[in-house]
Amino acid sequence: MASADLAFALELADLADSLSLPRFRALDLRIETKFWDALTDGGEEGPCGWLKDRYGVSWQIVPKVLYELIGDPDREKSQRVMAAMLKMKKIEIAELERAAAAA
Repeated sequence: MASADLAFALELADLADSLSLPRFRALDLRIETKFWDALTDGGEEGPCGWLKDRYGVSWQIVPKVLYELIGDPDREKSQRVMAAMLKMKKIEIAELERAAAAA
């Protein structure tokens, strides 16, 4: 491989690491799980619903309910949900709902 080819390949590798797609809003647990499992197959999980697929493209899969719970007018409830989400890799709907219901 010529040095120019090597430099180009390294630039592409850097680009792949920085490439991410918009958030994917999952409508329900079944859809969220289906996409999460498919995209992490050969890839890797990251924090807060982020993952990197087998091609190095980053995705964030966010269940629709997260937006609803974080947007709740009850500030303490919203903060509990956010604190729970920040500890997760795949965002788990049941855990979000437990955090929201905690008093």
